Amino acid sequence: MKTHIEKLGDVGILSVDGYVGPGAAGDLCDLLVEQVRAGQSKLLVELADSCVISRGGVRALVVAAYLMRGGRRPFRIATGDRLEAYLRRVSFNHLLDIDPDRRTALARLSTLRAGPGGVTVEIGPEMVSDVWHSVPRQARRA
Repeated sequence: MKTHIEKLGDVGILSVDGYVGPGAAGDLCDLLVEQVRAGQSKLLVELADSCVISRGGVRALVVAAYLMRGGRRPFRIATGDRLEAYLRRVSFNHLLDIDPDRRTALARLSTLRAGPGGVTVEIGPEMVSDVWHSVPRQARRA
């Protein structure tokens, strides 16, 4: 497993490539928990298309997502279709917010502000259509 940590504004980015097997899953979890404990306000995990991740690695992602949510801080994963499908099959979908690439994830993170009152979503004009279509039809009528 190869990792790289960088900071872009208020977003911490952990890039992961290679095989995240049972032995590396603990190291990944330690890296993620370290970022959370350091007070990172927003966290993005970027899984390369060539990355292969075991269930232990998925547990590390779920732990980090849970810890970030507990502190009302946004957590996102950027990865390709193959890994997204795998993560959706084996994990807690309500905890993992997955985007197709880094640019999309950063755009979504930039519209979120973490704070003591929770996460506030600021919606720009380009997102109104996406939000409208994600609302159930019954709620739109109300």
